[in-house]
Amino acid sequence: MMLEVFADSSMPFYKFGDLFFLNKIDTEHLITFIKERFASTGKEITDDACRRIISLTDNHPYYTQQLSQLSWLRTISLCDENTVVKAHATLVEQLSLLFTNIMETFTFQQTCYLHAVISGEKTISNMETLYKYHISSATSAYRSLKTFIKKDILDSNGSTISFQDPIFEYWLRNYYFAK
Repeated sequence: MMLEVFADSSMPFYKFGDLFFLNKIDTEHLITFIKERFASTGKEITDDACRRIISLTDNHPYYTQQLSQLSWLRTISLCDENTVVKAHATLVEQLSLLFTNIMETFTFQQTCYLHAVISGEKTISNMETLYKYHISSATSAYRSLKTFIKKDILDSNGSTISFQDPIFEYWLRNYYFAK
């Protein structure tokens, strides 16, 4: 999604700055970094709060930094897990309109495919799963997967399908497809 904002010539921030693609960062390195950054401002954060930030962002560097900052802004002296949970709710709320707009660009079949992925289905192309999630055919499921990979929504590693954006995944699971 960020790539669209900065690399698409029709977007307002096209070529606004350099793009750096970062891989997920090891949990222990992130804990050290977060604790040091809090300490440099005279604030503290518990190890449990650090781990909560990292788990909620799935070690994603951009979101780890963003959630850490939101947690820091809510902290007077000591950041705990409760502060992180509130900051996470704020982050999800801030991005909800963007996520809603993104979902409106998908076809019904693509939305059904995402529902199957969010629900933990492993073999989306089998008849039971197709029927359960109203996906018209295995070909439609395959096309949806290819579209989501191209749009940087999903990653496919062998038989494992995962979301690139952990906050979008959380929003889908807990808001959009919540029962």
